[in-house]
Amino acid sequence: MDRAVTRKRTRTRWIAVADDDDAMRTLLVASIASLGVEVRGVKDGSELVEVVCRSDATPSLVVTDLQMPNLSGMSAIRRIRKAGVEVPIVLVTAFGSDSLHADARRVGATAVLDKPFPVATLQGLVRELLAIPDVAAAEEEREVG
Repeated sequence: MDRAVTRKRTRTRWIAVADDDDAMRTLLVASIASLGVEVRGVKDGSELVEVVCRSDATPSLVVTDLQMPNLSGMSAIRRIRKAGVEVPIVLVTAFGSDSLHADARRVGATAVLDKPFPVATLQGLVRELLAIPDVAAAEEEREVG
């Protein structure tokens, strides 16, 4: 009697980042990692789909560029959603427009960031989506005395 083997997927706190530009990918990874979260960077949409959909542990968040070789960020989002992976996805683009934002949300993006953007904007969005407290802001708001 054959039994289907189902691989159990677990949720751990890590973030997948895809960008074909090495410098941008390094900046995105470092900016997010500074929040104390493990980050795995990949160079295109095909690698992103592979790491998100075919690994044992599902990421907590995905950040992807729009324009990449092999598979665009938009196509990667479609494939991730089609595979049933329900995690927040942030699309990053230098080609932002109202119609692109609407298309991205329609295929499953949670948010869209238009380049250029301050690192603090990305970090704030990651904190919000993962419910990571902003320790510096909390320290500023705490009363002394």
